[in-house]
Amino acid sequence: MYFVFAMIIIVAGSLFIFQMSKKIVKEKEEIFTVNLNQYKEATFSDSFSGDGWIDTEKTTLTFKKDEMIFIYPLEANLMASLSEPSEMEEQVRQLVSLKINFAVREVVAAQITKSENKITATGQIKYYFSNDGGLSWKETKLGEITYFKNQGNELKWKTEIGPLDQKGGLSPAGSSISSIYLKYWYTR
Repeated sequence: MYFVFAMIIIVAGSLFIFQMSKKIVKEKEEIFTVNLNQYKEATFSDSFSGDGWIDTEKTTLTFKKDEMIFIYPLEANLMASLSEPSEMEEQVRQLVSLKINFAVREVVAAQITKSENKITATGQIKYYFSNDGGLSWKETKLGEITYFKNQGNELKWKTEIGPLDQKGGLSPAGSSISSIYLKYWYTR
């Protein structure tokens, strides 16, 4: 009798814990959104005719001025082939913007509306936004609106180009980005 009673308590306790964990996970998955109609909207585009909007200290993609593109460096793969196998592991390269917005009180959301790029079959491209000058980054996708929970007034974007498999594999050399178009919502 005690055994049956103990089993009922264990099963009931397990079900309670399971339901609470589902609730916690659901709360974490809720998407933060705001009504963008109450904010001003601005657009930005860069076709890389120079590196005027680019943070050259943080950018590791190679700028090919004659083609006006940022490209995954071909030279890195040549050097890697001469290195030890442990050093041949492909790495992600990035392109980071400077602050792209004018003087505003807060940037609340941003969206990459278009990006012209060429990604090789083994490469991938990821996009990110920051509204706090690059202290924190939120990954985004082309066409997706990114909402910022934290307050910030320094909008930056970043793209990363790298291999599909971070442990090596075929080279993403030749992957490139040639322009980016975005819009953002702000308050003055």
